[in-house]
Amino acid sequence: KVSFIDYEYAGFNYQGFDIANHFCEYAGVQNVDYSLCPSIEEKRSWIIQYLNFFLQHPPSTEDVEEMMRNSIIFEAAAHFFWSIWALVQSQNSSIDFDYLGSEINNE
Repeated sequence: KVSFIDYEYAGFNYQGFDIANHFCEYAGVQNVDYSLCPSIEEKRSWIIQYLNFFLQHPPSTEDVEEMMRNSIIFEAAAHFFWSIWALVQSQNSSIDFDYLGSEINNE
């Protein structure tokens, strides 16, 4: 089951970014553990299911491999996005959270 949260961050974006960010989120926020992220085969399986639903037919090997490449590239973009977000939050948020320490240690 997938539940959508944080609608305030919703917007138009590349599929690869959203999928990569989804995979990155498995690591957590405060006690980051990248071993919790999906393996390459788990990512491939997820992408096949996603593309099957999105395309309304079984994806080709090329479609799957392209999405795999995009998700790897966009993982860097997702980390960059959340690093910039943490910098902004550290200066503007009223929430008591170590945004810089958390993001610096996690990236």
